[in-house]
Amino acid sequence: MPRKIAAGYTHSIRFIGSSRGNIAVPITLPSTGTIHAVVRMNRLYNHNSFWDSSGHNNQWECWQYQNKVIAARTGDSGLFVGSGAVENAKRFTAITLTWATGKNAKLYVDGELRPTQSMTNTASSGDTFYWGSGNALNSASEMNFVEGKIFSQELTAGEVNNLVNTANNPYAPLVWHRADSSQGATVTDLSGNGYSGTLTNGTYETDTPTKLRTAATNRVAAQDIKSSLSLTTPGTSRMDTTIAGSALNGGFTLATYVAPTVLSKKHHIFKSYVLNDKLWFNIESGGKFRMYNSDLSTPALFTSSAYLQVGKFTHTACTFDATTGTRVIYANGTSVATDTRTGTLTLGAEKLWVGGASDVTNDANAKFSNALVWNRALTATEIADLYKSGIVPTNGLLGRYKLDEGAGTTAYDTSGNNNHGTITNGTFTSDVPTKKRGVVGGNLVYNGDFSYAPPFTAATNTQYRSINGTAGGSNTPENLFGWGISSITGTCSAQYDNGAMKLSTTATSSKIDVKYLANASYKFPFLPMLPNTSYTLTARIKTNLISGSATTGARLQVLGLNGGMTASNTYTVVNGLVSTKEWTDYSLTFTTSASVRFFDIVMSVVGNDGAATLIMDAWFSNIELRPTSNIVRNVVT
Repeated sequence: MPRKIAAGYTHSIRFIGSSRGNIAVPITLPSTGTIHAVVRMNRLYNHNSFWDSSGHNNQWECWQYQNKVIAARTGDSGLFVGSGAVENAKRFTAITLTWATGKNAKLYVDGELRPTQSMTNTASSGDTFYWGSGNALNSASEMNFVEGKIFSQELTAGEVNNLVNTANNPYAPLVWHRADSSQGATVTDLSGNGYSGTLTNGTYETDTPTKLRTAATNRVAAQDIKSSLSLTTPGTSRMDTTIAGSALNGGFTLATYVAPTVLSKKHHIFKSYVLNDKLWFNIESGGKFRMYNSDLSTPALFTSSAYLQVGKFTHTACTFDATTGTRVIYANGTSVATDTRTGTLTLGAEKLWVGGASDVTNDANAKFSNALVWNRALTATEIADLYKSGIVPTNGLLGRYKLDEGAGTTAYDTSGNNNHGTITNGTFTSDVPTKKRGVVGGNLVYNGDFSYAPPFTAATNTQYRSINGTAGGSNTPENLFGWGISSITGTCSAQYDNGAMKLSTTATSSKIDVKYLANASYKFPFLPMLPNTSYTLTARIKTNLISGSATTGARLQVLGLNGGMTASNTYTVVNGLVSTKEWTDYSLTFTTSASVRFFDIVMSVVGNDGAATLIMDAWFSNIELRPTSNIVRNVVT
């Protein structure tokens, strides 16, 4: 089963083995329950503790066992062994243990039930539970801790899988600790039950898991949404955020997927709740949108056409620039209404709502998914990228509500700002928006989608290294994302950056090439390409000129390879970008030669071309290579 740990974490806590680091939690475990932790092993050795108890050194513990597997137990007898669970010391892993009186306990790794021995024996856990190492007789912990939860119920297999795939809480925990809930010695209990932990010998880091995909080809570029929030109770159905209206006075962007239940007048998408209607974003009669701000001259902005259909999700956004007075309404990434007005927003302490109204007439009557709030007006390009690629700008982001909890009355903010919302008279539904990459007759050849690649701060700068989210990269193939540095001259770097590949030259006379699986020590599993066939490659590129000049600059090419894996043709999409440009779309249609059998894609920044003074950044995103027309494949008889 592919690893699917949810993203959305901002910090982890690193424990060092020699110091017996832990988070001490003042709790005696319940007789029926579940323990869930997201951790990364930093060193593989016997008895690397993930959790422990004060009761006994061989009871209520989970650890890495015999350098290979994960083990756990609830009492003196019985031992769970998660065969093959530990792949290496660089992967975050979700570990879940469930138990109930008179029943065998169960161990899950990344949501998968592992083969176990019978284990019904349970003992007292003592009065303290530890994330990391606890009992003095146990070995230390060598791990990064992201999150830990304890439940007073035995979660089912389906519930465990949902827990692994959701960065929030689909079920009410008894204890909930996240490394990004604080930066001090007290790790706050987010459950509200008062079980805050005490951190000993641990340091906060920004190293966190990112949701991973299983392949670099034929990926779904959707949001991995598990459910949507239905708000249809007249007059009271809404989600209250903790974002004050005053935070939006300097400008804002409100965005969400919405599927209306009816298409009548003034059904609210967003509303800042004040009686004088200072901020509304509505569904109007017939499927139009309306933006209303009573503080502005001519308060209402309407769309002239209908963009909504009953039961169908549409991505919508509205923006306001307080400096220019410009308002814009977007539908599915495209501007559909705009105006410029005078006046100043004077929103106060009232909170922003998703859906909701003060009366029956203006109830929400819609389903919502992936609601986002910024304190600035996003650009048209940012809105398009948000819709097309799921790229979420972090500058000015106040709240990100996936609305995929599946249960409960809390809408969790995954922006890192902890502006969690409260759901009133809302229900969760499996009716969700879906957005897949387009194909030509089912023949999508390559999709360079970086949305789920692991971002990192320190950039890789070593030749023949896979770019895998670590500062040094890897000298082995990275099959999940597949990109590596094939050549480098001078001082350069490459990294995943907010849904894009970022290449930088940081000194003159520098050059960097990044290819798919570009390691010189092995034959690449290049992707197939047909001879004498027309292909189209499209991409989105952004550049930032820091200093100097060149004739080459940012470049994107397709290499056509023969059967011996040698480049026989080069198809250049763009070359010579040396100025600062916002996101720009590029396209190239070409026909392969008779000798082409495979292809590779090369992204470059070249400053050592004779001018030798160029220092710049370049971002590459939305790379798609596909047959220009449908390819008919013969049936083998």
